[in-house]
Amino acid sequence: FEILRTCVEAVARAADAQKRKIVADYLASSIERGVFTDLSQQIAEDLKVLQPLHLQIIATLPQEPNVGVNLNSPLVGLEEMNVATYRKGLADLERLGFIRFDNTGIGKLGGGGGGWKTTEYLAIFKQAFRQERQ
Repeated sequence: FEILRTCVEAVARAADAQKRKIVADYLASSIERGVFTDLSQQIAEDLKVLQPLHLQIIATLPQEPNVGVNLNSPLVGLEEMNVATYRKGLADLERLGFIRFDNTGIGKLGGGGGGWKTTEYLAIFKQAFRQERQ
């Protein structure tokens, strides 16, 4: 019931028809499958917070974890997006755990300055929607 309540709140607050459809599809598919994992509620909470900008960026990010994300150049499919808007969206997605700053090469011989990479949570989030569309 908590997931239902969270999804209803997300839909009620969403002005964007595409976001409402994504949330409704997530809820309907979850109920139909009867599968609720430890992260089902987290995904619903994230859907409540995510704006259309974030959902656009997430859709273009690769599903695999630890893939580099260029902060200065919008991804394929987002070329029309202003770079400042893109960076704002990425900053929000970092805060929510979809991407992370990886500085493992800093301080090592031949190491770089680090960069943003996709997370395992992004893969889990995107997989939840992939399963629902099957």
